[in-house]
Amino acid sequence: NEQPVTKRQRIESKNVVAEDTKSTPPDIIVSPQTINGGSGSSSSSSSPSVSLTHPSTPETATACSGDEIDNVSQILIEQNARISPSFPDLLKVTPVDGDMVEIHNHLAQQCLCGVSERVMRRLFHTDSETRSGVLKEWPPVKTMQFLSNIQLLFDVYLPQNIKGFICRGVLKASDLLLRQEISLIDEVTQLCDHDNRFVRFLAGRVLASFLLIAMKRMHVASEKLKSILENLKALERSDVVTMRRVSVSAEILRRIVEWKNTEEHVLDEREDEDEMDEQMPPPQQPPPIENNYFAIHYNPEMVAAATASTSSSMRTPRVSRQMIRETDSGCRQMRLTDSESFDPGSLKTVMIKALREEWDGIVEGISTVMRSWREIDGAEECILALLAFWESVISVHANLPIDETLRFREPLTKLERLLSPHLPATIYRQMLTLFNEALCYGSTLALQDFPPKAECDLATQIVRQVRSRALLRSLPQEYQAEAAGVLQENPVTFMGQRGENVVYEAECMTGRVTRWEVGSVDRSLLQKFVLLVLKSVAMTAKQVRSDSSDSSMDSTSSTEFQADQDLKEIEKSIRDALKKLADFIKDTLQFLPETHLSKILIHLFADQDDYLLEAMLCTLDVTANISFRNNDFPELVAMLNPIFTFVEFLEFISHSYMPLLDFLLGNETCFLCYLLRFLKYIRRNWQLFVTSCQDSCFGSRCLDRTMGVLIQLRLEIQRLVASGRFPYRIDPILMLMETCEALYEGDEFS
Repeated sequence: NEQPVTKRQRIESKNVVAEDTKSTPPDIIVSPQTINGGSGSSSSSSSPSVSLTHPSTPETATACSGDEIDNVSQILIEQNARISPSFPDLLKVTPVDGDMVEIHNHLAQQCLCGVSERVMRRLFHTDSETRSGVLKEWPPVKTMQFLSNIQLLFDVYLPQNIKGFICRGVLKASDLLLRQEISLIDEVTQLCDHDNRFVRFLAGRVLASFLLIAMKRMHVASEKLKSILENLKALERSDVVTMRRVSVSAEILRRIVEWKNTEEHVLDEREDEDEMDEQMPPPQQPPPIENNYFAIHYNPEMVAAATASTSSSMRTPRVSRQMIRETDSGCRQMRLTDSESFDPGSLKTVMIKALREEWDGIVEGISTVMRSWREIDGAEECILALLAFWESVISVHANLPIDETLRFREPLTKLERLLSPHLPATIYRQMLTLFNEALCYGSTLALQDFPPKAECDLATQIVRQVRSRALLRSLPQEYQAEAAGVLQENPVTFMGQRGENVVYEAECMTGRVTRWEVGSVDRSLLQKFVLLVLKSVAMTAKQVRSDSSDSSMDSTSSTEFQADQDLKEIEKSIRDALKKLADFIKDTLQFLPETHLSKILIHLFADQDDYLLEAMLCTLDVTANISFRNNDFPELVAMLNPIFTFVEFLEFISHSYMPLLDFLLGNETCFLCYLLRFLKYIRRNWQLFVTSCQDSCFGSRCLDRTMGVLIQLRLEIQRLVASGRFPYRIDPILMLMETCEALYEGDEFS
């Protein structure tokens, strides 16, 4: 029995490792009882409760002596760590506070009824009376706990605000903050440049929620908003503190712009109506006037007067909207009547007006930071936050007036020039998202007869950059190593990481710096890029159509000739841009040179329904808008051919009408607009539709299978309309389907 012990001691004496006594070992869990009363005995019966999480072997299972365990316990005692034996986590936490536990339990039930004002104030103080020190001087963990408590209150307040009934205790706690603890918001604002990113994130969440809640006191919200808006105007100082402030401020403003009221669930709405009906007094029912003896002996004028008085007395008495209701859980909720607290439009207007005049200068600051983003710490995070805020402002979902956001759309052409392969892919992706939101073709621009000038200028510039291949070369690529000995010049990967790519040879741990030659593009990045180009081409073609409509009143021969010449030049530029885009996609995705663009688009956007349908709408509109005067552009029609795209799409969904019906019933895509225009297109070009179906790669039965899907879709729509389950009037679609079906049945090729 002595040999294994001696051998173990000899091994331990040779492998003594100096441990850092300033940090707690991450693989040891000690209960509080052990810390308070741990003994020095090494026996298993009296030794502290110790668990080793790393795997052990029979030789090393008893390697920890009692002295080592005592040392670990002493380390934990010195650090005053409170570790729960039920959670394998050694994060330090503060001692249990009874008041805070009570508040947390009530907020978890979304009710503060029964909580005293003294306990409510604990949300805004570390003790019962005062808040010790400034928030910025607190330890990060303590600050995060404090901010989390306030944000928890806001997360309960806002959903109840939307529904219109709010707990009186929650409302009282928020009023305490607005009236008596308003200086706390100034301290939270100072945390926007905190060193800890988690503290900055929580501070931004708290400030955004506070501004939404403070809308019922608009002067307070406007005053606190000024300091946040001033941070965006300080981009000329390219230092770390400025980058942090701008990043958090942009995130706060984005949350305000994107915040909207959610629709109340139908079950909750019905429950509210039932409770209101229960609290209404029952109406009095007087006897009918025809059974009244005196009504028979009076003249009609008196009977009419009696009837009028009876009807007025039968009216339901008006119930005051300032009413209190009590839920099943005992929460007393009050109906809110302050309309400002439900609509953030006034706060958005104040914010947009304050930034509108300064936005050109802010864009110049963004451009400066983007050009030197490598040399500025925190620049990437700052740029991403600003671009995301910019996108939310110009988005159609923000419900902001067009004239108010015009100043935010005009500088987009300046930003487009900054698209470069030297940018990290995270920033490049966000810029593509911003441009795609500006050219919201499927939801807005496709429905306008005369597109706005700012969007047309952006689209024209993108088409020009594609023709010169400058935009195609700017797409970030992840390269593969081909040869060694040359340093990489553009070490930017998909995630925006900088550095050199090190490749390890087989069975060798020695790395070699390589030269990057063969590149590959991220699929999602390529999808956004291709969709942006297709939108730009569609906008250019739509602009041609609108300009021709304006000049159609002047029908002189010289004007007609000049219009035809201009149309030919525009068609040539569009065809050139599409050809270079198709070649780029074929090289990137390794398609054969003869592959048609329709097959490429279906393959590229196969996992994104909204992108796919918007791309199909763009190709359809380009063909229809360019060839609306005559069919003198067979090359462009053959390159795009929206009929080929539709046939490929039906093949992709296995010729099932159910996905088409789902698209029509939902509002996530632009399929309704696409189907309406596609049916009009094949009605005008029926012979082209028949020929294209016959020339497709799916055989001679392609026409029958395509029309079969459309006929099944029509029958299902008619069934839903007859039962009253279709959500809107779809008569134009049904009429076009019936017309195309009549052409199909009477065609000699059918």
